[in-house]
Amino acid sequence: MGPIVITGAAGYLGGLLATHYAAARDPAQVRCVVRHTVQAGPLASMGCDVLVGDLADPSVCDSAVDGAELVIHAAARLGTGPRSEFFDINVGATERLARACAAGGARFVFVSSIEAYGVFAGRVLTEDQPHLPNRHAYSESKYAGEQAVSRAYRRYGGDRYTIVRPGMIYGPRSPYWTHRYLQRARAGSIGVLGGGGRIFPVHEADVVNAIATAAVSVRSPGQIYNLVNDEGLSWWDWAHAHHQLVQSGAPHQESVVALRLRSLSRVASGRAGYRRRFEVELRTAVIPHRKAHDHLGWRPRRFKAGVLDCATTNTSLSVTVPGREPR
Repeated sequence: MGPIVITGAAGYLGGLLATHYAAARDPAQVRCVVRHTVQAGPLASMGCDVLVGDLADPSVCDSAVDGAELVIHAAARLGTGPRSEFFDINVGATERLARACAAGGARFVFVSSIEAYGVFAGRVLTEDQPHLPNRHAYSESKYAGEQAVSRAYRRYGGDRYTIVRPGMIYGPRSPYWTHRYLQRARAGSIGVLGGGGRIFPVHEADVVNAIATAAVSVRSPGQIYNLVNDEGLSWWDWAHAHHQLVQSGAPHQESVVALRLRSLSRVASGRAGYRRRFEVELRTAVIPHRKAHDHLGWRPRRFKAGVLDCATTNTSLSVTVPGREPR
């Protein structure tokens, strides 16, 4: 039985996956791919086999996949930056890894994102819905990465790959979706745009569980799965929960009209506007996880229960998910 390979193992989700597999089997059989030597220490201390290298280098991809039983590709280009960098990593490196896996017979799990749908536009986003371009580099590169995976396996006549599309991954170790919002709540008040559009959270432990299950399921080859909580939550629910966790303050409503005017002013002066914030925070789409439930037996925890894991001051705090109206 070959090693399990995890790319992006120095990152948030990759680190969670490395910890999971190191505990579940011989950690020496968990090959963690990181970009810099300084990132290797914590993984090596768990007993993992650490490969240092840049996935932009084809030889690193070949070394990572060599003899592997399973490759979980969690590395990704995030944040802001030149569009070419997103495509170099989220598409180019993904395709190189997928080709190496398909050629060597390894199973491949690609961690994509719900952002691969592109424009949400109030749609019911089951896994068979098409990508609608939105001119956002991360979104479009994630979709192109998915296409690259299926293309690589078709080339070798196989389908031993699975694509997962997590939503907003929150939990006690989440730097972006948890710690950042707890900090905002402590600092005063989390702003919610307008009436508060839909959010699509998923607890970190549920994502790890879904990936580990998909990696061995007989039903998952060639499949795509949404990994989201589908309770129909809003940004008001999200903001209220974080304020309750720190037992301080309350969310406030931000005017959509006022922000649009500020955005237009910024664009007119040559600066970036707030287009992306409007897209993300005013969504009305529905993203069901029925397919993951039916194929994998996946049952993500309710947000009311999951958010309690994020409490830093009182883990017995009773969190009430409020209604949808601004407070």
